[in-house]
Amino acid sequence: MDQVRGDCGIKNKSLVKYHAKATTLAKTFAHIIFEHIPRIENEEADLLSKLSTTYFDELPKEFFVEIRE
Repeated sequence: MDQVRGDCGIKNKSLVKYHAKATTLAKTFAHIIFEHIPRIENEEADLLSKLSTTYFDELPKEFFVEIRE
């Protein structure tokens, strides 16, 4: 969150490409608000973000994710 807003740098080099994409997309909106959501409240998105950055090159373009409770 802080990285997208420009408040701090990017520590993980593998996230640089995502930062560039997010910054480019954000500029296409006339008004945009970034709001931090704690991981515990957003477990599905946190899981997908970890999956994509860990196995990005091995993932197909589309895949099925089943969330079990």
